[in-house]
Parts: sequence; structure tokens; C-alpha cells
Amino acid sequence: MIMKTHLVYLAALGVTILPALCQGEPPKKALAAINADDLPFVQAIEVVGKDPQVIYVPIQHDGPMNHVAANKLDDLARLLGECEQIAAYLYEKQGVRNILLEGCGKKVGDYYAKLEGTDRQISFAHTKMKTFEAWGNILNAHRWKLAQTTSKPSYGPLTVLGSEYDRRIQKALATAQKNGWFRSRKVFVENQEPFNKLVSEAAAGYNEKRAAILKEDPRLTREYDINVTRRNEEFIDNILSKDGPGIIMCGAGHIHALKAQFEKRGLSYMVIVPKTLKWPVNKKTEEEIFEDMLKQGCKLKSCNLRFGDGTGAKVKIPVD
Repeated sequence: MIMKTHLVYLAALGVTILPALCQGEPPKKALAAINADDLPFVQAIEVVGKDPQVIYVPIQHDGPMNHVAANKLDDLARLLGECEQIAAYLYEKQGVRNILLEGCGKKVGDYYAKLEGTDRQISFAHTKMKTFEAWGNILNAHRWKLAQTTSKPSYGPLTVLGSEYDRRIQKALATAQKNGWFRSRKVFVENQEPFNKLVSEAAAGYNEKRAAILKEDPRLTREYDINVTRRNEEFIDNILSKDGPGIIMCGAGHIHALKAQFEKRGLSYMVIVPKTLKWPVNKKTEEEIFEDMLKQGCKLKSCNLRFGDGTGAKVKIPVD
């Protein structure tokens, strides 16, 4: 249900609220017939222009670059379930056949293309990511025309560096676990020296490499251009390369930059907001964007260890 206050707010922005839902199987350009009242899993629908060429569904995700705290996984699962329902509605009732799912890159797209015309299913079970599980459900429920997100690396050097060192430190912790050093606090203390050496070796070089990146790009404008601007451009290019309107389902943080690019290109677009998502997303200042970019580095600055005897300890990782 869209509240009256939302109607006033959206009208002030020149945004149209969609009229009542059409009956039967509408043509591809009947997207303006969607009504949020008919979609209990949607909190708002915004439309700019006529016959939307792009449908943006903002999400939150727990992909490799953006881990979600365990206590938020239930909310995330509910949100992604709503995204699945939005996708199913657009496919079954509105004839939308094209979709771009953030995180499904070239490798996944190429594999999915090989499944065309078969009953085989795609699975992301090995990733243990809620978002990718939802993507598998979406792709298996219907045979979408999947637009690849990116055809080349789309993360800036600081993001790539952070991801690399996250993996290295995780591997060191897994090695310590395999060595039995986490059986009890006593065993851990006995192996404190080799444990510290293992983690320090995994973290070695990070601080210096990070400093070099910040020296070359002190305001991280290049990082932002690669991580956000170029990725959004490719998202739009790839979905527009398909015949008919298509869905871009990606992080809610893209909303302001995506809208700016839609409007710069003169595209008609729609935003369908899942009910569980915190909305609207505030537009960030340049300083807030810079702080966000800084956080793209290594996130494993400390870890809470749990030992087999029920005790635990917090360990600091030697990265800035």
C-alpha cells in the first residue's frame, strides 16, 4: 500500500504512481498497468516516463564483497524472497523476459546460456550466499534471458586488494582450525606464537599496498568511477542490448547514480521496491562516499574465535 504522503512526495519529484492492474496477459509495454496494491510484497512503485525500458529492483546482498551479519540473515532472506516474487510477477503477468542479477558475471552468464532449451538447473549452493541462492531460484523458476552484469573486472584496486586479503586471512584461520589450535583456550595459548605468525604472514604487505593506492588516488575518485559509474553504465548497456524491457536487480546503493544515468540517457524507467527494504535510500555526500570507498579494503581487522571448550577470544588482525 502506498501512503498518501508518498503520493505527495513522488508527485513533487515528477514521478507517476501506476493505475490499476490490467486483466489477462498484457503486451510487453503494459508495464504502466502495475499497481502496488496488487503486490503485497512491494512497498512502492515509481515510474518516470512512458513505456519503461528498464525496471530497477533495489536489493541488499551478502555477496563476497558485502558480507551481512548473521543476525540480519532472516531479514535478507525475506527481502530476497520478495525479489523472487517481483521477478515472477513481471515474468508471468507482464511478459518481461530479460533480467540482470548483480553478481551473475560473464562466467555464470556463459554457463546459463548453455542450459537454454534444457531442463537443467543452475545452482549457487556452493557459495553459501543467500543472494546467489535467490538468483538460482529466479533463474530456475523461469527461463530468463540473462544479461551479464560485467564482461571484465569491475572493481577498483582498493576493493580487489581488500578481497584478496580477506581470502588470505580466512585461509590462515582455516589452517589454524585444521591444526587443532581452536580446540580449547589452553591449546590456543600454547600455539599463540605460530598462530600469530600464520596470520601476520597472511596480512603481510596489505598496509603498504593500501597506502600506495591511496597515494595515487587520495580521494578514491578512480575507485568510485570503476566500482559505481562504469558498472552502472555496463548494467544499463547490457540490459538495453536485449529485446524488450528488462530488470536490473542490484544493490540499493546504486539508486541515485542509476537514476542519474537513466535521465542522462533519456530512458523511461521504473523502480519497484521490495517491502522489507529500508526506503528511501538517502543520497550520500562526497565525504560519505569517500568513507564508503575506504571501507572497501580488508574487513577482517579482528575476529572472534570460538574454541571447542565453549570459551572464546578476540584476535586483532595486523591490517590498518
